[in-house]
Amino acid sequence: MKSKLSAISGRFLNVDDDECIGFGLILEEIRDDLMVIHDNLYP
Repeated sequence: MKSKLSAISGRFLNVDDDECIGFGLILEEIRDDLMVIHDNLYP
């Protein structure tokens, strides 16, 4: 199955479900990094 995933750039890409999962994991890692940075900036 193909899923529509809105990329950060705002473009729509047709990707496989496995790629969606991988992209989601990358976003989670980025979010975690941003939260750590935020906590360091605003203790």
